[in-house]
Amino acid sequence: GGVVVIPDAAGNRLAPTGPMLHGSEFVAALRAARARSSTAGEIDGIVYVTAAIGPQSARQGAVLVGQPDDLIDARVHRFSLLLVATGVAVLAAAVVVAQQMARWAIDPLKQLDDHAVAFGQGDLQQRADTDRKSTRLNSSH
Repeated sequence: GGVVVIPDAAGNRLAPTGPMLHGSEFVAALRAARARSSTAGEIDGIVYVTAAIGPQSARQGAVLVGQPDDLIDARVHRFSLLLVATGVAVLAAAVVVAQQMARWAIDPLKQLDDHAVAFGQGDLQQRADTDRKSTRLNSSH
């Protein structure tokens, strides 16, 4: 898929060109490369770089190397899918952790509320479960 174009100082092509390099944008890029040290860009889905050949005082031509950006686009697309999948996985993990933390905080209060309701209805045998391990986040205190 890559292409290489080598024109002389007059712009005559010394090496064969790819079928996709006949546009005036490529000719302008090569002309700019002959006028200064190098250029780079993208034209019609081809990522290219150009460079002048010869010393700055007497340019002998230029070279253009191009590569279709389909492979780059495919890699970026795969990477973006990986990022989306990672984001979804992190979000799912955060939801699970949030549910567990909410249950850890709310369940003892719900049990206490249930015992208080039963106690209020006259069931004086109700007792809160005091045999549970500490529910503190930092059990070292």
